[in-house]
Formats: sequence, C-alpha cells, structure tokens
Amino acid sequence: MKLYRKLFAYMPERKIQGILAVLFTLIGTCMLFFAYYLIWTLLRDVFIGTIISDAKKRAVVILILFICHGLIYFLGLWMSHLAGFRLETRLREKGIKNLLKASQSFYDTHKSGEVRKIIDNNVEQTHMIVAHLIPDQTAALITPIFMAILAFYLDISLGIFFLVIVG
Repeated sequence: MKLYRKLFAYMPERKIQGILAVLFTLIGTCMLFFAYYLIWTLLRDVFIGTIISDAKKRAVVILILFICHGLIYFLGLWMSHLAGFRLETRLREKGIKNLLKASQSFYDTHKSGEVRKIIDNNVEQTHMIVAHLIPDQTAALITPIFMAILAFYLDISLGIFFLVIVG
C-alpha cells in the first residue's frame, strides 16, 4: 500500500482512476462468482433430476454475467492504464528534470543514452505495476475470499474442506 501511495503522489488527479480500477475489478469478480453459483445450481438441478423449465433462461443469465465480468474487468484495466500512463509521463518528466540539474562531471562518467535507457526501463516497469498489477492484485486478493464464501454457502463441510486445503 505504501508503494501505491508513493506512486499516486506523482499524479493526485488520477487517484480516482486507481480507486475505480479496484472497484470495477471487485464488481467484475463478484459477477463472476455469481455466475459460478448459477452454474452450480443449474448442474445440481440437472443431476438431482429436477424439472428445469427455466434452464435456457438461467444459461442466458450466466452468459450475460460472464460477458459483464469481462467488460467490467476491462473498465478496471482501462482506469488503471489511464493512471499508469499519467504516472509514466510524470516520472519521465521528473527524471529528465533531475538529469538537467546534474553536474557536468556526471556526464563525464555516464553516457547520456545509458542514463536515458535506465530511466525509460524503470518508468516502463513502474507503469506495469500501476496499469496491470492493480486489477490483478485486486482479483487475486478477492478471489479466495469469494471462493470461501461460496464454498460455505453451498455446504458447510465444503467450506471447511476449502479452508483446510487453503490454510
């Protein structure tokens, strides 16, 4: 969290995009697990032998949930990329400003192209942290929590088994 706080200090006007990225990823993951739950109920009814007259309707809802998950997750990625590109620009600007303040002896020992390459490589890696890892880390954090909730909701013994396996 400290890392993101430090990175977002370079672009306070884009902080809302980081928050929206987390929120969209959370909503998308929630939709995904609701779709999994509906698949489970549909399969349960098929295997139990219950007459399922609304199977087509449930299948369409499941498909819509999967599509909505993809779209909302994409929105989260988009928001994080907006923040990541702004961060990339700001870090390059700051790096170049600091290079301009460097003494001439610095340039005697360091080639300008190498320094520029170092700045560009590090800025690209930082962009990856913000643009890709925010949604990925959110999904990775939320998925086991939703999985445990779903396991306990379906069956207490399944939930306990899940906790034993994971924990």
